[in-house]
Amino acid sequence: MKMKSLLILALFVTYGLCGVAQKLNFTTNAESGAVNTLRIDNDEMNWLLATDGSQYGWVGDKYEFGLGYMTIDGERQEWQKIVGNRYKLKGVEIERIRTVDDATGDIVERYMFANTSNEDKNLTDIGIYVPMNDNYPDSKTCMTMRCHAHVWTGGDVAYVKCVRMNGQGPHLGLLLTEGELTNYDIWERGQDKWMSNFRGIIALCPPDKVLRSGESFAILQRMGVQRVHLSAHEW
Repeated sequence: MKMKSLLILALFVTYGLCGVAQKLNFTTNAESGAVNTLRIDNDEMNWLLATDGSQYGWVGDKYEFGLGYMTIDGERQEWQKIVGNRYKLKGVEIERIRTVDDATGDIVERYMFANTSNEDKNLTDIGIYVPMNDNYPDSKTCMTMRCHAHVWTGGDVAYVKCVRMNGQGPHLGLLLTEGELTNYDIWERGQDKWMSNFRGIIALCPPDKVLRSGESFAILQRMGVQRVHLSAHEW
C-alpha cells in the first residue's frame, strides 16, 4: 500500500505547577472509541464539553473528541462508531491507535485514513472535533472550571491553546507536529444556543485532497498540560 503522511497533530502535556510532568486522565465511549472526559491529575475540571446532553442539550456524542466528518465524492460522511480499532466509511477506513507517553503523561492518538476501494476518492470538508470546554455559565464556574480555547491554523504551524479562565495553570495544549491544518469550523453556535456565552464546538480542518486507491494519510494527536500562560510565539 502506498503511504502518504498528510497530518500529524500533537495533543501534549508539558508541566504542572509543581514543575513535574502531570498526567492526563481520560475516559472513552466504548461504542465510538472516542475520548469523552479529560482531566489533569489533582484537578476537577473536565477540559472537554460533556457530550451526553447534560451540560448543553444540543451537544451529543457525535461531537466527542476525535470523531469527525468528511465529504467523500460529494456525499457527507461521519465517523461515529468504531469496530475493533477502525471506523468504516464509504470506501475509506480510519484506523485509530491511542497510547500514553510514559515519560510525559501525554495522550497520543494516531488516525490513519486509508482508501480501501478500487477507485480514487475525492475528500473535501474534512473536520476533526475538538470540543474544548469554552463557555460561560456563571463567573464562579467559568473562572476555575472552564477554559478559553485559541485556535491557530497556519498550515504546518497549527495548535489549539486552552487556558483556564482565571489564568492559573495548569493549562492544556494541542499541537500540530506534521502536515497541515488550513481552517477550522465552529459548530452549534447561535442566538438560541446561549449566544456568545457558548463558544461552540471546534473542528480542525486539513486541506481537501484526492486519496488514490490504496493510499493513506496519518493524523497524530498529542494532548498535554502546560504550567503557565504562554504566548503563541513560545509554543
